[in-house]
Amino acid sequence: MSSIYLHLPIRPGYSLLRKANRTYRAWYSKSQAKQRQRIVTANVDGINYELDLIELIDSSLYHRGCFEPHTTATITKYVQPGMTALDVGANIGCHTLRLARLVGETGRVIAFEPTPWGFAKLQKNISLNESHNITLEKLALSDSNGDDSVFLRSSWHLDGTTGDEGKKPVTFIRLDDYVSQMGLTQIDFIKLDVDGYESRVLRGALATISRFRPMIIVECSTKPDAVNANVVDTIDTLDSLGYGFYSERKLKKYKSKDALFHSVLKNSSENIVAFPADGRCRLLRK
Repeated sequence: MSSIYLHLPIRPGYSLLRKANRTYRAWYSKSQAKQRQRIVTANVDGINYELDLIELIDSSLYHRGCFEPHTTATITKYVQPGMTALDVGANIGCHTLRLARLVGETGRVIAFEPTPWGFAKLQKNISLNESHNITLEKLALSDSNGDDSVFLRSSWHLDGTTGDEGKKPVTFIRLDDYVSQMGLTQIDFIKLDVDGYESRVLRGALATISRFRPMIIVECSTKPDAVNANVVDTIDTLDSLGYGFYSERKLKKYKSKDALFHSVLKNSSENIVAFPADGRCRLLRK
């Protein structure tokens, strides 16, 4: 139709169309430039990342130097060379890469990320660093094994919206079975943040936690977007395994489970530090 119009002897509205076309091309060019500027490669505290600055995690790394400052400080305080650390819900790798640097060449990090978007960004960020002690697993930990199609959410934008991937096939595995299959003989630290599935992951890891007694940082959330959130089940499971609970902000022990529940309800989301109450934790012996 446009070619026919251009060959007409008289072109009604041509000047308006030409002006509109110029405006559109200018807008498109500016939009593309802005799109290119939002994707940056940055070195943050000695670690290289490719960051999308409209994403909450990416923007926090770029502008503030870290995402979840209390979690970052706790990890830095306790994780040491030679340890084996699990990052369950690794997303783009903001904690994975820091863990890898802390455990060093004699240690190991295993990062679990089932979402296609998050896993691709995780792979990219690891490729930007000389991190040879990281094992990537495109798996979701749970309390049963098998494949299923589930709704996945992998990113959080600065405007409050989320990057929903829709229903995608996911492979689920119990941590107890993964440990057995891989022949793991040491686990010292677990970071667990899987948007409401934390209690399921813990139920599938009872033997592993009982055997290795790792330090655990676990997200407890009562936010409405936390899928299948069950804070009570999460805390009760760890309590039954003989764990005590500490505030991530001050590493101060909660006086009771009720005090912990109140704190989570008040803040809607709280990362809890859990140590074995019997002292059988390598990190506490250092």
